[in-house]
Amino acid sequence: MLSQEPSLSIVEDGCIFLNRFYIDTIYPVHWPTHYTKEDALNAKKSAENISTAIKKYLD
Repeated sequence: MLSQEPSLSIVEDGCIFLNRFYIDTIYPVHWPTHYTKEDALNAKKSAENISTAIKKYLD
């Protein structure tokens, strides 16, 4: 995808960061996962940045 739209490379790190949260919610395990408030705030910021970047291409 980045080869088709190199400007989206600015959200690549955020996508990689959010990936770990996705896996835990789709495939819950029997042991608890521990996320900090900082993790949650970083995830929120990453999601907002990705959303903003993608919306530019939907308009």
